Amino acid sequence: MQRDELTREEAIRRHRAMWNWLADQAEATGQLFSKIHVFSALWPDEDWRAHVSLCWACEIHGGSCRDGTECVLVWPHGRCTPFAGEGEGYLFSDWSFAHFMGDKKEYIRLAREIANLPEREVQQ
Repeated sequence: MQRDELTREEAIRRHRAMWNWLADQAEATGQLFSKIHVFSALWPDEDWRAHVSLCWACEIHGGSCRDGTECVLVWPHGRCTPFAGEGEGYLFSDWSFAHFMGDKKEYIRLAREIANLPEREVQQ
């Protein structure tokens, strides 16, 4: 699959599969994987490594989140990561910190929360 073939529905499905895989692997093996491992495990015949975001919600819009208003998911604070100086409480940034710190419990909790974010209503 190429970026221009990615539908909204497939992006959301893959987003949920990716984040649940991360949590499942941490629970099953105790290892805290990064997102690049998911792409290799779940979509081995597709080369998405060139896409910096490694985020299905971003890929649907060309690989960039911008301000979060176009995201197919509803994130707390409006987007996954803060702008410089905005502080804590952004799910992806907090998950990345838990990963870096080796906090398995928080890593799993946040991955599950991210996997189950609500869909943004389609604007007509």
